[in-house]
Parts: sequence; structure tokens; C-alpha cells
Amino acid sequence: MAGIFCGGLMILTAAPAESLPSGTNVETGKNIKASVVQNVPVKTISCLPNTRQYFFVPGRVLSSNGVDTRLIVDFPEGMRLEPAGMIDWRFCAGVQFLIPDNIDSVAVDKPDGKYTRYTLSYRPTRAGGVKINPDRNYRLKTRIKYNLAEGEVSLLLRWGDDKGGLLLYQSIDQFKGNSDWQDVGHDIKPPSGAHELSIWFNKGDGAMAQGDLFIEYVELYENGTPLKLINGNFKEGLSGWQGIGKIADTSTGKGLHLSFSGHHQQAVYYTEPLPLPEGAEFATAPFFDVGDVAAGDYYIYYRWETPQGKIDATEEKIKITIRKKDDLTTPKYLETAVWFAESPIPGYPPLVRDAVINLLKDSFINTIYVEGPSLNQLPYGTKAEDVGLGGDFIDRLAGDGFKVIAYVVYENHFFGPLAPGYLKVHPEAAMVDWTGRRREERVCPTYLFLEGENDYRKLLVEVTERLIRETKLAGIYWDLESNVPIPAPDWIKDPKAPSATSPGIACFCPRCLDAFRKTYGIEDITRKPENPVVIKHYDYDLLPEPARSIIKNYPLQWTHFVNSQLAALARELHGAVKRARASAEFRIYTGLYVEGYFRFKEGGLLRWSEICGTSREQTAPFVDTMLGCHSAGFYDDYEAHVVKELSRYAAGRKIPMVLDVACSSQGITILDLYPRIIKTIAFSGGDGTALCCVHVLDSSDYSEVRRAFADLSILERFFQEGKQIEKLVDLESKSKTVKATTWLLGNKRAVFVLNEGKEPAAVVLHNRALGPSPEYRQKACFLHEDKPLADPVKVALDLPAKSMKILMIEDVAYSFQPHADK
Repeated sequence: MAGIFCGGLMILTAAPAESLPSGTNVETGKNIKASVVQNVPVKTISCLPNTRQYFFVPGRVLSSNGVDTRLIVDFPEGMRLEPAGMIDWRFCAGVQFLIPDNIDSVAVDKPDGKYTRYTLSYRPTRAGGVKINPDRNYRLKTRIKYNLAEGEVSLLLRWGDDKGGLLLYQSIDQFKGNSDWQDVGHDIKPPSGAHELSIWFNKGDGAMAQGDLFIEYVELYENGTPLKLINGNFKEGLSGWQGIGKIADTSTGKGLHLSFSGHHQQAVYYTEPLPLPEGAEFATAPFFDVGDVAAGDYYIYYRWETPQGKIDATEEKIKITIRKKDDLTTPKYLETAVWFAESPIPGYPPLVRDAVINLLKDSFINTIYVEGPSLNQLPYGTKAEDVGLGGDFIDRLAGDGFKVIAYVVYENHFFGPLAPGYLKVHPEAAMVDWTGRRREERVCPTYLFLEGENDYRKLLVEVTERLIRETKLAGIYWDLESNVPIPAPDWIKDPKAPSATSPGIACFCPRCLDAFRKTYGIEDITRKPENPVVIKHYDYDLLPEPARSIIKNYPLQWTHFVNSQLAALARELHGAVKRARASAEFRIYTGLYVEGYFRFKEGGLLRWSEICGTSREQTAPFVDTMLGCHSAGFYDDYEAHVVKELSRYAAGRKIPMVLDVACSSQGITILDLYPRIIKTIAFSGGDGTALCCVHVLDSSDYSEVRRAFADLSILERFFQEGKQIEKLVDLESKSKTVKATTWLLGNKRAVFVLNEGKEPAAVVLHNRALGPSPEYRQKACFLHEDKPLADPVKVALDLPAKSMKILMIEDVAYSFQPHADK
């Protein structure tokens, strides 16, 4: 048995006394050489020659008054910086990303060889929105003309909170076809909590748009008084404007010319560039070409300084390991996925986007989730045949060998013009929220899902069929994270809060109430049943009627009813997918919970049901694969197992489950990727795992991803054909953060030991269920450096914080070696 450092995590492997030669994988017969790497630098990037890579560098403003901050980067001979690949994404997971204003280069000699030194100069500013008052009324005016042969461009507002963070996006106009110069005006009311406004002209990712749009000016008025925008008339070029665009001549002078082509994200947006104060944090992402260098280890060096030579920190280094292509394969049965949906990656510069795709292929990724059409952003009256499908990007990824699944927005998410447009024609279809307010942005689900044919639902179904029929998609998934049967306790204390007025809340209109009473045979919702379910920590008296009586007397029935409305749409969408292509998948994504509710430890209903009130049991008959939010950290695995059993019970079949591993949460990067990736499969019983927020990972983080998926490739037969049995190994530890699980495949055992805590833990594993004969016990014991331990039935381990160790116990010739990059 050998100890192998894998991404800073000690992996313990065990082999039997009679084994194959060390380092041989019995499943493939291929030799996997492991390396021991100690004193690893903060970042280690593993890649092939002639590829492009990038890495994130955190920085902070070194001087006030807008003085430049400089990044000095030294690349080894043969590697070069590529400015065209620098990432500029102002709202990337809450991190301020900057690109340099100027780049200089010079050859230098260092003790370990010849280098090229690049000096990247930054003038740090924050792309803050125009300051606004949420209690004032505003009017936005612009003069435009356009010639769009295909698709449309949206006028989009980004509302920010008092710290500049995203509050919500709002689409207020769409431009399509042809128009000469025209004045466009909109009265806008800021949402509660808004303090900043950025003005976007946007074509979303996945939607086709072909043509040109010209903007002569943008003006913003507060209660009739014009606000002074830094550059609303383009007299200062593109100052204050971010994105893709150029200055062109117009009828009255200079204006902005936007050219749209294809399916990828294209946008230009106005902000107020504000100098970042001294000490403020930001990030940048040098993008470089590895070049045709020999396999081996190299180093990149970097440091920050001001023009005055003030050094912010000592020189840092990144290790670049150039390796030869190995013969490990991508998992065949387990899904190893990443999210491009809800990610800026499709809008990255083409060079870096292509580098990310190559990085995924080299990291044993087999599935990519992409952004599909946002159907709620379509104007009412749109024909299904006019909706852009994003097929070029989908087909490109499919051609690269990935399984591609599209995220499609239907109902219960941010809302665009489709519902308001429909309600202007059919006002009787509007929903009513728990406060009794008629909502103008959402159609009543009983009207939409349970009453005969209507053209609103028809559009959703027809676009779904087109999407499968006309692209190389393997399937689609519907995100249902915003269905809220019961308002949260803090909502009813502040009914005007943005979250309390979410359009994803259940509909309490007379139509829904009547359907609810008929469905459950309830004559009077105000009459308390004999044994009502009591929600703890809930102030019923703050609720208005009829929500008070429903939630106080019939919370379980009401939740089941609200979920059944969405299950009805799931049935129709599933049918649309199968009509288009029988092999295509229909999936549903949401947070995990048990039977519609989590439980407080002391009883009562948990908050997650108020945010993700989707019944896995009700939707199971119409789902091919379930997607679940699982790992923003280390969470209990009970949820995943219960949901799988509920789904199997409801559908009468085993439904695969793919569980998320979060790479960031609310702007905070969460790593420990190796143990959390393996955990979703080994402990939670997932049939795959998906990395979300992958745009916060740089190439060094993908090295850890690569090792995890490589090990899953070796182990996947255990999860595909074996059984998870807990009592083949007993765990002894004083720490409460350690747990173990065992997978049995024939007479082979894979033992996974996980320390979820923030402190190291000492563990003793006891080997159980061994045969009575000494020979059997000898063959099936834990081993150390290929030799039997003194005690064949137990082994002592030291587990670092947030780490996992894998051991193998065999009674036949077999050896497992976790993968380590060469």
C-alpha cells in the first residue's frame, strides 16, 4: 500500500498480499504511475503542450486617487501572455474582474532560466450602476434605430443593492425587425431595496440575433429632473460603457453601433465607473499560451507594485506541470458534468472560452449544461418557429464529444414580457399572491396548467419540441427552485420585502382556491381539522385571509396541491421531449428535501420547502434524471437517499440522480473539491456529479477536479454494479466529523473515509466480515506498502481537515491506485 498526495490530500491505497504489479488498474490493465509531490506551491497547473491556460490573481488597490496598480508576471521561455484572452466580467460571482489598460514586455534572466516579463497596468474602477433612490420614479429615454434580420435585442435593466450586488434583471423592451430613428421612453419604478441601476442592450446567450442596432443617446430622469450621466451621448467615446460595441457616425453626431451575429452572449451596458478606494480587492486573469515546451515542471512568477515602485507583496509563483497525454478514460456510466448555464463562460473571449472547453475534456468531463431559450423573456405573440435555439454552440459541444443538456426557463423564475403580454389580452388569467394582490407578471397556474388548450402553454410545448428536434441536445432540464407554497416567516413580517413579493409564490386566486377545495373535498377552509399540522416558528396571525386559514389548517394538502400544478406542466413537457426524440431526456432540477418538507430537529416545517417546494414524488413519473442542489459544503446524505427512494416508489423504476458540487456560494469560493466530488457518489449514492459556478475555478483548481474524475473513472464499476454496505468496516474516532462507507463489488471492497471537519482527526478502521481461516484473513486485510499489517483486521489513519482517504480490501489479485498528475 502506498501513500499518494493528490491535490494536497493524502490518499491511502491498499493492495492484497497476492496482487497485480504495483500501480496496475485491474479494470483496464493499464499502468497508472503515481507520484509523491510535497511542498506544493499555492497553485499547481497541470496541462498538455500547445494549449492555452489562465489563472486568477487576487489583488488590491495599492494607491488612492486612481493611480495605476501594476502586475508583474514572468513567463518561462516558450510561453507567452495572450491579451486577447483576458477575462472582463464585472459581475463574476460577486468578484470585481479587471483587464489591464496597458501591457509591456521585456526579456529577463532568472536563476532558473530565461523569461519574458510582462507589466500589466490597471486603473482600478468599480462598474457601479447609476445611484438611484428606490422611493423615486424614473424615466429612461433613448434614441435608436435598428436593422435585425433575425432575432431580437432586449433593453435590460440591472438593479443593484446598496453594495452593488445583483438584485434582479428586468427586461422592459425588445427590438426586432427594422426601424428608422425613433425616440423610445419608459417609466420605471425601482424594486424595493434597489440603489443602483445599470442599463443594458442585450442579446442573451443561446438566442440568435443577426443585424445592427444604433444608439444616439441615453437619458435618465428622476421625478422629471435629468440626472447627469458621465457619458450618455457618446461624446467621450465608450467611457462608461462595457461590452461589445464601437463608435459610429449618426444623424446628429456620434453614437454607439452594436453588431449582433450568432448565438453567443452579446451586450453593451452603461455604468458609472467609480475609482476603487485604496485597499479594495479585485481580481484579474492572465491568459497565456503554453507553447510547444517539453514535458516537465516550470514556474510562473508574479508580484504587484505601483508606479512608485511600492511592492504590495513578495513574489509569488505558480507551478506549471507539462505532462504527456495519459491513457485514463472519461467515466462511461457516471455523469461528470459542469454548468455553462447561469455562467459567463459562453461570453468569455473566444480564446479563453475554447481553452475552458479543452480543459474540460482533459479533466474527464463528459456532460455540459448550457443555457437554453428563456421563454419567459419572449414577447407575447412570438411564434415558436421564431425562437432562437442556440443550436450552433450546442452542436459544437456535441461535436467535441460532450453530452449536452439545456437549461430552459418555463415558469416560476424571473419573469419577462410573455406573461404581462398575455395578461393584457386575458386579464382573467392573472395570479393572486398570498397578500391578496393581483400580479401582472404571472399567469395563474390553475388557468395555465389545468384548464384546456391555451396559446401560452402551447408556445412552451412547441419550443421544447423544436429544441430537441433541431439540435444535438441530449435533453433539457427545468429549474424549479422558485416554487413557494407557503411564505417564509420573515416574509409575513415584512410583506413588501423583495423576496416576499416573489412571483414564484403560490397563487391564491379564487380559481385556485376552488380547485383546491374540490381536489381535497374541503367544504370550508376556515374549519380546523381534527389533527392539524402545526408549523413551528410561524406567526399565523400576521397572514391575511384566505392564506391564513389554508396554511393554518391544511398546509400539507396545500403544498401537495401547489406542487401538482407544476407536475401537470412537467407531464406536458416530458411528452413534448419524447415526441421530438424518444431517446432525449427530460430532467428537473431543484434543491433536495424530504416529502416536500425538511424538518426542524425539534419538529415543524423547515424553510427549504418555502424556497424549493417541488415534489419529487409527484414529478417522478415524468423525469428521466433528477438534478439536485447538494454540496455548498458537506451536508447530510440522508436527503439524497430518501429522494431516490421516493422517486423509485412513485415512478416504479430507478431514476438516476446527479448532485451538484458548488465551487462558490454567494461569491465565496469553496474548494476541497476532491473529497466533495467523490462524496456525492460514494456517500450520497449519486449517479453523477455536476460542478456549478465553474467560472470561479482557474486551471489549478481543475487539476483537483481532474484527479477526482480520474479516480471515479477507475472506481465507477463499484458504483454501477456494486452495493453500498455500511457494516463491513467499523470506524473508531473521537471526532464527530469523520464517517466511512464501503462499496462491495463481488469480493472486492472500496472503503471511503471522510473527515468533514475543520480539524485533523485520528481514526481506527476495523475490518469486519472476514472468513474464519487465517489464510483468508491474511488476504483480506489492510496493507501498508504492500505488506500485511501486524493486525490484519484494523488500521490507524490520520485524516487532515476536509479530506478523504480511499482503501481497498481484496481477497483476490487486485490493486487500485488513485490518479496523480505526472
